[in-house]
Amino acid sequence: ELARQQPSPTFQARPSRIGPNERINSINSFITEQ
Repeated sequence: ELARQQPSPTFQARPSRIGPNERINSINSFITEQ
């Protein structure tokens, strides 16, 4: 299911200064808001 809900390329192109955990939280929030 999650494989179908991959964030868009634009969403993935975020500043690299965001840590791994921050990215995971952002992705989870992004998916939840869909």
